[in-house]
Amino acid sequence: MRSLHAMVVVVLLVVTVAATLPAGTGAVWVPIPAGDLNSQLVQQVARFAVLLHDLSRHANLVLVKVERGAIERSGAGGVGTTYRLELTAETSPGGSRWLYRCEVRGVPASISATWKLLSFKAI
Repeated sequence: MRSLHAMVVVVLLVVTVAATLPAGTGAVWVPIPAGDLNSQLVQQVARFAVLLHDLSRHANLVLVKVERGAIERSGAGGVGTTYRLELTAETSPGGSRWLYRCEVRGVPASISATWKLLSFKAI
């Protein structure tokens, strides 16, 4: 009985704290300026996404160009940045070209944080 009482108190405390947080405390997506789409960082993120997708799906894709993108920096003390990119890739050099949207999460310039491919879809 005592553990049930403690669990109810904890649940009520969590609900109360969550209800008092201001709305919209999450991070917002910020467009990447067109001039920055060819930066080394954005290109590395795009190549990483294509490489991981290719390794898991055996799609034989090659990055052609990053068309547009946005970033979402972690808010509230979180670590890392999520990149949402729309890119053109082709099957083998000179093959069919397709437009893809991908999301990659990581910490720029970090060698200890793991980068993750969150999604990769044809659009």
